Amino acid sequence: MKKVVVKVPGSCGELIQGFYGKNEMLVSYAIDCYSTVTLTESKHHKLCMDHINAKAVVALKKACDHFKLDHNGFSVDISSEIPVGKGMASSTADIVGVLAAVSVYAGQNPSAQWLGKIAAEIEPTDNIMFADWVLFDHLNGEKVEVLKTIENLKVLVLEMEDTVDTERLRQEGAFHKSNKPKTSKALEILREASHEKDLKKLGQAMEISALENQPVLYKPHLEELMTLARKHGLIGVNAAHSGTVLGVVYEEGKNIDAFVVSAIEKGYLEPYKKRYIHKIIKGGPRIEVY
Repeated sequence: MKKVVVKVPGSCGELIQGFYGKNEMLVSYAIDCYSTVTLTESKHHKLCMDHINAKAVVALKKACDHFKLDHNGFSVDISSEIPVGKGMASSTADIVGVLAAVSVYAGQNPSAQWLGKIAAEIEPTDNIMFADWVLFDHLNGEKVEVLKTIENLKVLVLEMEDTVDTERLRQEGAFHKSNKPKTSKALEILREASHEKDLKKLGQAMEISALENQPVLYKPHLEELMTLARKHGLIGVNAAHSGTVLGVVYEEGKNIDAFVVSAIEKGYLEPYKKRYIHKIIKGGPRIEVY
């Protein structure tokens, strides 16, 4: 084995995030936008990235220590399509990609549970290492509950220019401004939505959670966009709870153009300078060995 290539998808924020019981947890979803990690045997160690992520270096050393490998024996190249600092799991994707690549090189098949646990030791993490939607304790890296994934969905990503430092946000106690100690109803509704494949309830769960997060990170025109999305027969709007993007979720085959035109005319999209569409897909690393 000379080279391992791992592609890990990003996300468009979370379906829900909040305090469910005593702990803060989330359910995020993967989209077809990837970080690609290439790990190669090399006598001349180097780590190259097309963006800045010091946590990827931590992940490399941590994984090599775990498998008793010398991190100086590898070159690692990371290239990413995922916007950085927007709440789209760019850092998690890099970390998971590095952990998975080292694990495969060491002859192990990395489980989602292991990847989540180690990633959470490095930073609070999204759950895009799991194939399906899961309720995830992103601070401790523990899978709490598996939900039934609803398929054949797409998302219109609405991206603001601002970026967010999630670690600093947590240090400032921002998330305690939301719904703690009150337990959010979003999880109960999301459970029903996933079990019943009920798109209306999916939209309700996403929007409850997004609105509860407004005191943490305010999203301009959120309620107006939700109302407009429902008017145009779309599923609903979810938010990056520690980022600056919104996701307008809808069924594949649905025409979203009328929604966009109307939102532009009303000025709702003025803060969201970048707008692009992705498929909602299964999560987990895609691994190739050479």
